[in-house]
Amino acid sequence: EGNSEIVELIEYVNNGEGITSHNPYTIIITKEGYVENTFEYVADSVGNSVVVLEAVPVAAPNPNITSCMTINETGDYILMEDIVADKSKCIEVFAENVVIDCAGHSITSDEFSSAIYAGDLADGLTVKNCNIDMKTGAGIYLKGVNGGRIVDNVVSGQWHGFGGNHYHGIYGRNSDGNVIMNNNIVKTSGRGIMLQKDSDNNTITANYIERAIHGIMISESDYTLINSNT
Repeated sequence: EGNSEIVELIEYVNNGEGITSHNPYTIIITKEGYVENTFEYVADSVGNSVVVLEAVPVAAPNPNITSCMTINETGDYILMEDIVADKSKCIEVFAENVVIDCAGHSITSDEFSSAIYAGDLADGLTVKNCNIDMKTGAGIYLKGVNGGRIVDNVVSGQWHGFGGNHYHGIYGRNSDGNVIMNNNIVKTSGRGIMLQKDSDNNTITANYIERAIHGIMISESDYTLINSNT
């Protein structure tokens, strides 16, 4: 029915003297793009084991972002419209190789914290083409994210920039091997870009930072490449 696939199985052995069946036995039904199901069967009194298996399609993640959400599946996600944050971490990411393309749309708030928060398990994250203005909150917070790209974003009118209570522009903590490039960060009450707590081997290049207490600050982190920022 619809996207479901129905399979009927009849299993028994007739050796001329009677009917016997493997009893009980387990069967696993698998198909790419479907949920795996495991069943155990007991033959009926005649020795027949008749079962109907239904393969249930796996729901694909919705790649369109129209409100604050949590991303737990790898994929490319596009912000379809301007949104106003209604919780402290508007878009939370807990999956590898996620791409968030805001397509020039904005994430704003006068009340809440991070526009985009990426925690552990979010290695390979890309955030691009976002306009972020969280006022009393933050923009993008990377915590334990490795191999990510934060590129071509505009952050303006921020009191805390990226980083929640860390009062910075782009904030990375325990995050290695990321590229922070071509972002425009204006008016943060802390640092425009801040990396700390063992955030190693990152690249910070071609960013424009204005009206921040400090433009770029690296703390307790090694081997950061910084060039062509203004």
